[in-house]
Amino acid sequence: MLHLVVRIVGEGEDREFPNIVVESQISRQDFLKRIKDVTNVPMDCLDVYLNDDKIPDSLHPLETAKHNDEIRVKHTSLPQWTALTETVKTFSSSKDPEQKKRHFQLANDIIKSLQTLFKYYDRTPEAMEVTQSNHA
Repeated sequence: MLHLVVRIVGEGEDREFPNIVVESQISRQDFLKRIKDVTNVPMDCLDVYLNDDKIPDSLHPLETAKHNDEIRVKHTSLPQWTALTETVKTFSSSKDPEQKKRHFQLANDIIKSLQTLFKYYDRTPEAMEVTQSNHA
């Protein structure tokens, strides 16, 4: 059994999940699913590193891992989600109809780009707010 520290890195503060326990012989697929379950980052968006190296594309990627090694996780579509969140905030706070229209279109463009990244798509509450505000 390995005790690992999982850290989501990206914009803003890192988020740490200490003491994640896995078998050193865990399969790559099971390990990525475990990371998804712990971090809530979709498997299609996981960019995973063991210490400073990308996890090997092998059947058992943690064979060389040691206790308390760090697993760094990057969310590959984080820039799009950050842009969407900022656009929705600006849209929500704007009083100018033209600015609202521009931000609504920008938010929809970002949503469309995210839809192409994923075969499935769950709308965030912020995105739903933009859609509902436009039709109110």
